[in-house]
Amino acid sequence: MNKPRITNHNGDVAEIAGVIRNHWKIEVMNRIRDINFGEDNFKALNYGIQKTMSTIMLFICSGLISIIKDDNPNELREELVINP
Repeated sequence: MNKPRITNHNGDVAEIAGVIRNHWKIEVMNRIRDINFGEDNFKALNYGIQKTMSTIMLFICSGLISIIKDDNPNELREELVINP
């Protein structure tokens, strides 16, 4: 009897786990931008300004994540909650 599968991908478990981890890294970064930096509340009539602000926020998040040990976005999120 075959074991049940959650994906049709034939890669090994480590590869699948890596993909899942990378996906959640992106989700945590989006949460930081939305909740901590208030990106969703930023309103502008000019789409270019919105895109520029989004890029700046992403650049800031990427810079902050690079100084956190183990490249862990959850650690950054927790630090921003404690010390905004």
